[in-house]
Amino acid sequence: MGIDFSKVAINLAKKTNAPYKEKFLLHNIYTSDVYKQEYNTVTILEVLEHLEKDIDVLEKIKPKSNVIFSVPNYGGKGHVRYFNNISEIINRYKGFVKIKEIFEYTMEGSNKIYLVNSIKI
Repeated sequence: MGIDFSKVAINLAKKTNAPYKEKFLLHNIYTSDVYKQEYNTVTILEVLEHLEKDIDVLEKIKPKSNVIFSVPNYGGKGHVRYFNNISEIINRYKGFVKIKEIFEYTMEGSNKIYLVNSIKI
């Protein structure tokens, strides 16, 4: 299932993944009832750095769910935060997820994306 606030993004997802088009929903990530549905894994890719209330989103996820998310080490259009190193990621999210591992991917220049594998506490 995928959710987004952008009608354009949802329509593109539906078009690209036509057999699963009913699984893509136009929702507000802060108020969606999608968190009440059955699931065991949540992926949050290229999202948390854009949200003022990123912790509010993590708090809504069911305990013991796998949570896979990415965050950058660089600022960008719409970014409200970024992480200079792995320690900053751990410190921000340690009260909400148990981090199992963090993968570091180098992008252009010194830009990095951190991919975090965790479990919701």
